[in-house]
Amino acid sequence: TPEPTTTTPAPTTTTTPAPTTTTVTTTSVTTTTGGSRRLAAAADEIATHNASAEAAMARRLQAFWDVHGFCSDADAGGCVTSAGYPQNYGINQACTIIAMSAGTIDVYSFDTEHGYDKLTVRGVAYHGTADTPQGVALFAGDRLCWNSDSSSTATGWKLCLEATTTPEPTTTTPAPTTTTTPAPTTTT
Repeated sequence: TPEPTTTTPAPTTTTTPAPTTTTVTTTSVTTTTGGSRRLAAAADEIATHNASAEAAMARRLQAFWDVHGFCSDADAGGCVTSAGYPQNYGINQACTIIAMSAGTIDVYSFDTEHGYDKLTVRGVAYHGTADTPQGVALFAGDRLCWNSDSSSTATGWKLCLEATTTPEPTTTTPAPTTTTTPAPTTTT
């Protein structure tokens, strides 16, 4: 008689694909679940922050100076410096700087010989290290005048002009309201 044979099925292997990572690079996301809504809100918040930073840089790049004399020309960041900055400026230097747009002065650095080497802005002389034109409002055409005397020097100054802009009007859309009408009642 023939011997009985046993057949053992071969083991099976199930392969599960590895998880994937998705990077969201848009600010518009259609959501259907709470987690997705939070992700979309975070993406929108990041996009708003980036747009705000880009707008600030654009305002600064639009703000240029017209420089005459012994000062450095405006840089791409909308800033102007005393000659030689960040090294010491020279003796007997003078320059006139004209604001080409309205804005406020943002002082990056300010160090001049107190009482002698002065930057005059809108009729006020600034000198030393504590007395700076930080936050002074300028109009297009305003002049800044720099003068150093014939003795001591210092590292000088770096000023940037943060251009002022008219804010965009904002509109608020009210949330929809729901009214519930009670069902009619009957009495018997």
